[in-house]
Amino acid sequence: MRFLARRLVAAVVGAVLLAAVAPPPAALAIHNGYDAPFRQYRFMVSLRFAEAPDDHFCGGTLIAPDVVLTAAHCVADAGPTDLVAVVGVDVPGWPRAQRVPVVDRRVPAEYDLTVDNRGDVAVVLLASPQSAPTVRLGRGEPSTRDHAVTVGWGYTDAPPDHGTAPTSLRGAHLVVERDSACGADVMWNPPSHGAGSICASGNRAAVNYGDSGGPLLVGDGRGGVRQVGVVSLFSDKPGARYASFTSVAVESRWIAGAVASMRRG
Repeated sequence: MRFLARRLVAAVVGAVLLAAVAPPPAALAIHNGYDAPFRQYRFMVSLRFAEAPDDHFCGGTLIAPDVVLTAAHCVADAGPTDLVAVVGVDVPGWPRAQRVPVVDRRVPAEYDLTVDNRGDVAVVLLASPQSAPTVRLGRGEPSTRDHAVTVGWGYTDAPPDHGTAPTSLRGAHLVVERDSACGADVMWNPPSHGAGSICASGNRAAVNYGDSGGPLLVGDGRGGVRQVGVVSLFSDKPGARYASFTSVAVESRWIAGAVASMRRG
């Protein structure tokens, strides 16, 4: 199993709606994913390093006008001023999009990806509020066999190969599995921490490098979506289509406290 950030490498892949919505036929993405209508995912954020502002390396979501939710492994080794963000813009508009400076970030104290993916979540404070819409966070975890969607700009190759970047946001339709399905037999080095993660799989689709920090989304019953997970780990076992997402519900108290801490700081 591998973590999904790829430093200083341009990445790709997409977004798609959810649960009761069947994936539309379109170009392949993620790996064996499909095109996602970006207008429905304008809360998506592309994180870059300030020294390479044209190169996407991780995804994220806008959860407040000036706050991005992402994975800890995307930002833990970077200082706040090392990062910039592109908010609410898809790949075709990236060359002209504003690079928004990052002024602060928080990572859980227990995060240690050499052990497992416990606490693989982070919040990032932007230098200024953005006009893009925000995504609402789910209050609970989805149930086993629930339908979900992941979106991002990761590579479209079959994991763990990486080199083919999509030209727009992509998505994949997934099904929530038992936590044990993302155990050490599939997710290894590090293993998925089931108590704080959501395991999901696609029939043919799989997340890849560059999808890290992106969302796991479920329907809100009103035609919209809620974010219930953050892309953390994927399986590089041939033929396996599992991914482990940090649970937003489990980390909700930490997220709220970290955002408050950044604002005070």
